[in-house]
Parts: sequence; structure tokens; C-alpha cells
Amino acid sequence: MKTIDICIVGAGFSGLYLASLLSKTCSVLVLDMKKEIGKPPHCTGLVSSKTINRIGKVAMEVIESKYHGINFLDLNSKKTILRAKLQDKVYKLNRIELERLLALQALSNGAQIKLRAKVMEVRVNGEIKLSKDVIRCRLVVIAEGSIQILTKSLGLGHVKDRVIGIQYFIPRGSEIENEEFYVIIGSDIDPEFFGWAIPVKNSVLIGIGGKYVKLTELKKITDNLVKLGMVKEGKLSSVFGGTILRGPPLPKLSKGRVIIVGDASGYTKPITGGGLDPISRQIRMLYEIIKYNDIEKVPLIYEEKTKHLYKELSRARIIHVVLRHMGYTQAVRLASRTLGKEISISDYDNHLKSLISLLSKRFK
Repeated sequence: MKTIDICIVGAGFSGLYLASLLSKTCSVLVLDMKKEIGKPPHCTGLVSSKTINRIGKVAMEVIESKYHGINFLDLNSKKTILRAKLQDKVYKLNRIELERLLALQALSNGAQIKLRAKVMEVRVNGEIKLSKDVIRCRLVVIAEGSIQILTKSLGLGHVKDRVIGIQYFIPRGSEIENEEFYVIIGSDIDPEFFGWAIPVKNSVLIGIGGKYVKLTELKKITDNLVKLGMVKEGKLSSVFGGTILRGPPLPKLSKGRVIIVGDASGYTKPITGGGLDPISRQIRMLYEIIKYNDIEKVPLIYEEKTKHLYKELSRARIIHVVLRHMGYTQAVRLASRTLGKEISISDYDNHLKSLISLLSKRFK
């Protein structure tokens, strides 16, 4: 039985980004049960310039729009009650194309990608059991996303705090800012989350998140935006979405020859569920560890190196816990009254740092 250096279970952003980096230096096999790279889509793809620079050229090639501010729109009053200027621009990436380009990069570097490959079991000795085969690996990287089936089977736990997000593209109207996106609040939205409207070229990506979201709620938001002239019509079509993880991140990320990355590890921003920044940091870290160390030592070093990122995401959950109990809508309304109608966000990726900066300026 041939032994492969690195086997990656999961061909989403995490697995493909890692494969595109590692395939230059060792043998890499990516396994996924889906039929096509990049589908089904589920992420909005909003990232900072730091994240784009970290991912590299492929990210720059799939930029669809850029934004310099956030409008917090209250559907009850039909007004923007808070505007946030972004000190560092935020960009909208085409997630499907991003994953396709990462896959092409990995393949051109010599990686193998096998789709329609269902992994039945991952063993701590580095063996992967498929329906009709067993693959032996020096190191297994589980990048299975939010399903966390293999992660749980290894006894590494799972992320408990999660919501559902649904979204779709609709033709844009005239009353919407080109370089600003919208966070939508109001009494019709689940208090534990928010809605969004993101202008992209001639369309607007409209979405909503919550514990239990319904198409009727998405339709209601759309109808309100039609009345405000932000979108042209209220017809729902081609709705997509998925699970949004808000943590906490898993405290242990390895067992034997197996390590966990990406959404499966819970390394997402707890307030929004966005993962491209912390996950890309995690993947770059893992790549450097594998590149400069014996594979047998990688799990232990990986556990140690990710501690600071774990602490950062865990601290950020303090804000999330407050928001969850207060309600996102009430929190934004309170921020509008106490911080003023115009604020500046210093770090799009680090919510806790930005909040501390805002409060220190307001109450100094």
C-alpha cells in the first residue's frame, strides 16, 4: 500500500488553500464526496485586504467589489441609523471561482483531487477508509467544514453555537451605495443575528441569518428593500446558504496523525461567523510548520502555534455572548445612541480590538 505524505479530507476553501501551498513540497491527496469544486456555494466572501494579501494572487483575481463603509439599516424606521467607515477597505470575493482557482493551482503543482470520494473513517494512525479502499497517509488533515462528522468521531468535539444563513442575488435599484454594504436589523429579524445587503456589480446579495430562518422572512426583507429603492423586484430565486459557526473554537485540534482545520475546528469570527481571515491564518501557520518540520512532529507543534489564535477568537466571544443576550438589533440601536451616528472601524477582522478602540475614543 502506497503511503501519501498529506491526505486532506475536504475540498472547500481550507482544504484547497492548504493543498495549493503544500503540493509544491510534498505529495498531497484531496478527497471530497461532492461532485464539483466550489458548489454548493454558501459564503458571502467578504474579506479585508490583509486576508487577500495572505491568500495571494488567486484572491486578487476573484474580487467582485470593494467597500469603504457599512450602513446599519433599521427596517422598522426604514433609515440608516449608524454608519461605519472602514479604515481598511473590505472586498467581496467570488467564492466559487476562488475555490476553483485554488484547485487548479494545487493540481498544477502535482496534487491529486478525488471527488465523489466518501470517507467512511479516519484512523489516528493515518489510515483513511473509503467505501472500497484504504489509504495510508503520513498525516491526515480534516477540512470537512461545519458538518464535523469525522471530527466528532475522533472525540475532538464539535462547535455548538451555530445559526443558518440563506441568501440570493437580485437586480439592484438606484438607491443603494456602490461602495458600502448594509447590515440589516429590525423586529422581523432573529434577535440572535442580522440580515445583509451587499451590492455586487448590477446585483445585490441579500441574506438573513438566525437559529430558524424561513424564506418568508427573506422575502419580507426583500420587499422592504424594494420599497426603499435598493433592489428592483421581490422575487426569490436560486437561494443558497448553509451553517454559520460562531464558536467556541475547539481547544484540541489533533489526535495521533490527524489534525483539524477550518470550519471543522471552529476557527471563525464569533460575531459574524466569517472564517476566511482566521482560517487563512491557521492554514498559513500549518503550511509553515509542515514545510520546516518532520511530519511526525507537526500535530504537537500545530497545537502550540494555534494557541494565540484560539485565545483571540475565544476573547471575541465575549462580545458575541453580550450581543446574543441583548439582541443584535437592540445592540446596534444602543451603539447609535451612545457612540453617535458615524463611527470608524479600525480592524474589520478583529471585532474586539475595534470595539475597544471605539469605546476608548468615546469615553476618554
